[in-house]
Amino acid sequence: EVRLFDLHEPRCLRLEGGASGRLGASRGEAAIRLVPEVGGTRVDYLYGVDLTGKIAAVGGRMIESAARVIIGEAFKRLARRAEPGGGAGPGSLIAAIIAWLRNLVGGRL
Repeated sequence: EVRLFDLHEPRCLRLEGGASGRLGASRGEAAIRLVPEVGGTRVDYLYGVDLTGKIAAVGGRMIESAARVIIGEAFKRLARRAEPGGGAGPGSLIAAIIAWLRNLVGGRL
């Protein structure tokens, strides 16, 4: 379950989502902001995740570390896609982020 809000193309967006199962639940939120710079665009992001249940008690630190790696890799790939010739048209980085998120969650945005 993922939801986009505060969408201000082409500058910023926020998303929130969560999941629950027999081992616990998670709820997260992220803010993504695009900042024009000489020669390109900087992508700033903040995120937070709350875990509950057994998953939090047993694997919270491990999940946090894994999430950092996955998020970092996702933004590297997104940046490559947004480069000239990378598949995203000029000025469409927010559109590329939304398309990537839809693909990530199976179109449930």
